[in-house]
Amino acid sequence: MNVRTIERFLVHKTPSKHRFFALIDGTLEAVTTLGEQDFGLTEELHQAMNEVLSSGNDASLAAVTNKLPNAVSVGVRQYLPEGYLPELGHFGGRGAAISTIQRLYFNDSEVSRDEIFEMLEATYTLTLGVRAENQRLSNGKREWFLCLMHDSPISSSEDPRTWSLPSDVPVEQTWTSCLHTGNGLDEAWSIALDGNERDRWVRIHLSEHLESDDSGTWEWIVDVFDAIPPLSPLDDEE
Repeated sequence: MNVRTIERFLVHKTPSKHRFFALIDGTLEAVTTLGEQDFGLTEELHQAMNEVLSSGNDASLAAVTNKLPNAVSVGVRQYLPEGYLPELGHFGGRGAAISTIQRLYFNDSEVSRDEIFEMLEATYTLTLGVRAENQRLSNGKREWFLCLMHDSPISSSEDPRTWSLPSDVPVEQTWTSCLHTGNGLDEAWSIALDGNERDRWVRIHLSEHLESDDSGTWEWIVDVFDAIPPLSPLDDEE
């Protein structure tokens, strides 16, 4: 099955109708249309549709579609089955799919570890998104992979995580900075390095965690897996 991902919903307004479109893989597809009698609900519907994409919360969508003709509700719902929702962590505060700024690889040395820490600290200051993990090479050496993103992914659930856990690898430890003062990076990085020294697969990422009152905090999440680091895609082993 070829699963497509909706990047966001858009509205095109004319004097007689407001047409809603889904942006899917760079192409616009018509979703539904509101007549003049329902123009007052256009912005509410638009916001609610994109809220489902960004957080998975469909409460607002249910509330607004109850005020609209059944045909509108059916048209919207057919574009929001589970398979169309973006992977966890792909949407940020700006509403659009988060794009990657740069992918970086560092060797596992003291100098590189200092550089990685400084880069992680900079992403927190600039509220960018970042994911980092250790990887292994066939010659036994280790390296660190960093993915920098234009925006910090958002979580509105109780779990601040925005990087899905692999389904086939047991988790040895998960640590979050939500109960710690400051930005928590010192301890997060210390836990990550300890896992790396014990030959464990380690991942660390930054997430914006929305509270029920719409306030937000930025959290570091470290996952240490009961497994060796994955093989680097740059490994030249055939």
